[in-house]
Amino acid sequence: RAIVDGLRGPDLAFAFVFADWRLDANVLGTLPSRELGVPVVGGTALGVIGPRPTQGMTAVGLGFYGDAVKFGVGIATDVPRSPIPKSRDAVKEAAKALGTTVDKLDPARHVGVMIVDGKCGSEEACCIGSAAAAPQIRFVGGCVDSAHKPVVWAAGEAFSDAAVVVVIESALPFVVVQSTH
Repeated sequence: RAIVDGLRGPDLAFAFVFADWRLDANVLGTLPSRELGVPVVGGTALGVIGPRPTQGMTAVGLGFYGDAVKFGVGIATDVPRSPIPKSRDAVKEAAKALGTTVDKLDPARHVGVMIVDGKCGSEEACCIGSAAAAPQIRFVGGCVDSAHKPVVWAAGEAFSDAAVVVVIESALPFVVVQSTH
């Protein structure tokens, strides 16, 4: 409830929400999107980083407000069976949600974010598939994880063995900074 109340705003357009794996992933996968009426994407984590030090189970949200940034979401389910085509199709789905196609994505206006189940065994293949679908733009993101089965959420549902691609379109200038850890 605190995440929903903290994100609520008249011009909320999109939100990322990540939560400790011990919290109910089905509630976090459905409640914020339903209550806020905007796309909410995220997943479980072994720990989350927020604005204040926390102890125990917590969740954190990041909201995007206004119309300068638009979001297209694509979901790849059952990725261990065909990770490259499924992640490629998720990028196409996200581009389509923006009203465009992958070949028209512009590196000056678009960036991709991929969030993938960190225990599905197909993390690298998902990265290859998404990058191959739109090689002209940068992709950032990472794996969700937990002590049990990781969960990603999008479109008001929670998924395991899945990946979510968000293609962000900005009317404002931006730069994607790469790093490796």
